[in-house]
Amino acid sequence: MKKRVIGVVAVAGVLALSSSARSQDQSPFAFTQFSATMVMNIPGQEAGAAAHIYRSGDKMRTDIGKQGYFLSDLSQHVGYMVMGSAMCMEVHQSDPSHPNPFEMTGKIQRSELGTDTIDGHPVKIEQITIESDSGKTVTMKAWEATDLHGFPVRVEVPGPKGTTRMDLKDIDLSTPSASLFATPTNCREMPVMPGMPH
Repeated sequence: MKKRVIGVVAVAGVLALSSSARSQDQSPFAFTQFSATMVMNIPGQEAGAAAHIYRSGDKMRTDIGKQGYFLSDLSQHVGYMVMGSAMCMEVHQSDPSHPNPFEMTGKIQRSELGTDTIDGHPVKIEQITIESDSGKTVTMKAWEATDLHGFPVRVEVPGPKGTTRMDLKDIDLSTPSASLFATPTNCREMPVMPGMPH
């Protein structure tokens, strides 16, 4: 269970640091203040691992239960993995390769696919294609709750190993406490592993 939760947070951390478009183009989900429970289903991993996420402006936080949390500064592409009170690793990523559904920007095309109900929320289903400044194109499928101003309650992003699905529950669109995003102290920079972007 612990490895599964940490794996979810690692993926969420990569997603949170991975905005390859730097223009002031459109964002598919223009929500910068919220909290929610995120349930990730990742190809090749046990399904249903959950974590609580928070966002305020360019800061995102993903809790790992009692183990710690991952804090991301989206504008600087830097993150902090905090485990308990004894360990903190700083992670940099200047050549991201995965899209963050909440932060990626670019030229956006939307195609309506219908309507449904997810967890009691009436949703509009869309296929969203984002073309970044570099010309990279990402296509995702989103279920956007009409009773939450279009906040996505489910997002599916295809990848080389299959489709990653993110379900969002317990959504609160109010501003999270600023104390959740305080930059950790005494962090060591995580060494770059062979084959990883840096």
